[in-house]
Amino acid sequence: MLIPFLGKAQTITTADIPTPGLAWITGNDSTYTQAIPAGGTSQVWDYSTLQNLENDTIGFISAAGTPYASLFPTSNLAGYDQASGTYSYFTSNSSGLYVDGIANASTLFQYDQSSLYIPVPFSYNDVRNATSLIQIDTVYTGAAVRLIYRTNSTFTADGSGNLTLPSGQFNNVLRIRETAISYDSILTDIGGGIYIPISTSISQVTRYTFLMPGNAVALLLGLEADSLGQFATSSSYFTGAYVNSVPTLPKGKSVSTYPNPASSSVNLDLAAINDVNLIEIYDTKGNLVLNITPNSSGITTFSALNLANGIYHFVVIGKTVRIPEVSKFNIDQ
Repeated sequence: MLIPFLGKAQTITTADIPTPGLAWITGNDSTYTQAIPAGGTSQVWDYSTLQNLENDTIGFISAAGTPYASLFPTSNLAGYDQASGTYSYFTSNSSGLYVDGIANASTLFQYDQSSLYIPVPFSYNDVRNATSLIQIDTVYTGAAVRLIYRTNSTFTADGSGNLTLPSGQFNNVLRIRETAISYDSILTDIGGGIYIPISTSISQVTRYTFLMPGNAVALLLGLEADSLGQFATSSSYFTGAYVNSVPTLPKGKSVSTYPNPASSSVNLDLAAINDVNLIEIYDTKGNLVLNITPNSSGITTFSALNLANGIYHFVVIGKTVRIPEVSKFNIDQ
């Protein structure tokens, strides 16, 4: 009688969906190719040997006030990639977290039917079917062409248990398996707005996400797998470093480092922000290695002699500012 109760203990709810101001660092291992372990309750998943080949930052801000918000009227969350100037748009509601599209100065990618990313509420043995759709009308060699990309996804909460990552152990974790079948179709207009298909291709991918309800960052591990979901092909995991506050960096302003790579010292140019109180430096494992008090001139210089070679990240904290889009610099001595 206890098994169904224990299975429902790990329930992902709207409280576990990211909110504006939340950002965290992930470690990415594109070489991980191990077999996917079995599902079921009371599992012990050990991914402590994952490598951190490249760090990335996942961060969320309010969609309102971003440059392309009018193109995504239902979106209430956005992400920003400072390097490319790209905004990603999301809708968070009572049924889950959805991807609405991306936009920058030269690119616009919109879902006509948004893509479900995290279903809620969701518990062990729950199943949810979802469809996303993209339709693009264009002209190719003088002919009107319609591109349709439709994906039918099945989300299944197939496991629960304890998860070990390089950043630590996490208990009461729920694993969700997504099987996505995509139909990529090209149609041509034969006149009068009547389109007929000229080609269709079908592909399938399988993804696994591991989420911990009630954790500051619920999404702990993502595994891309082969089409049948039997072997992992890459991984992305939570390193343990995160921030959770409202980012208010003015549009068009940024922070930078030089020289990059650096050998003996690093300069941080924080002139765009006038209330910086603290600078936190993290290594690739998400460990805080330095706390730096900024210089009032806007340019802060600190010694790199005690830092090992590699990639580091910094977070800027102020009275009303915390920048979750963690910037990178390299040490090469």
